[in-house]
Amino acid sequence: SLLSFSRLKDVIFIENRQSRGLEYRSRLITAALESFEVIINYGKFDLPTSRRERRLQPYALREFKHRWYLLAREVNGAKYEMTDIKIWGLDRIAQLTVTRVKFEKDETLNLKDIFEHCFGIYANKDLKPEKVVLSFTPLQGEYIKSCPLHKTQKTLIDNDEELRVELTVKLTRDFISELLTQSGEMRVIAPQHLREHIIGIHLKAIEFQKTNF
Repeated sequence: SLLSFSRLKDVIFIENRQSRGLEYRSRLITAALESFEVIINYGKFDLPTSRRERRLQPYALREFKHRWYLLAREVNGAKYEMTDIKIWGLDRIAQLTVTRVKFEKDETLNLKDIFEHCFGIYANKDLKPEKVVLSFTPLQGEYIKSCPLHKTQKTLIDNDEELRVELTVKLTRDFISELLTQSGEMRVIAPQHLREHIIGIHLKAIEFQKTNF
């Protein structure tokens, strides 16, 4: 083929930044497709003592900002009671075993619905979606139009002074982090409590930067 990789590698530059755990991705995809339970050695970054074996029923994988996550139910105890779908970072997995134990998927679970109003990886079922109105400078607005923040994004105003959009999203940590990266050319119009929260984060950051080491 004229478009072989040997030719493209000099004209297409892919960002060379990959998180840990990608070696488990293909096996987890197979386990999810075939409904095989898996056993992982898993722990949180900030809590080394939390590392232990977990038996999971994998449903799907999700990617966000170069990191991959497994959406799975954990099988607990002798009674095999199952928790709700949880998020498991592939970069926190130290070991993976795909068992030959089949499980029956819960057909009432609709992962697309669960993540309908989410930005990022954490669905947080206790949070309700909110109407968020953001105002961007005209230049930044061009980027936001070309690559919307969320699929619910609607344009309210688009002129020489601003691009104003409305989103219906859950105010998760991932979404707030994204707003902070935009805040140099973005204002939160609504809701008021989100605006105050963003201001508070910036004020705290200013005070932290003033601290002498």
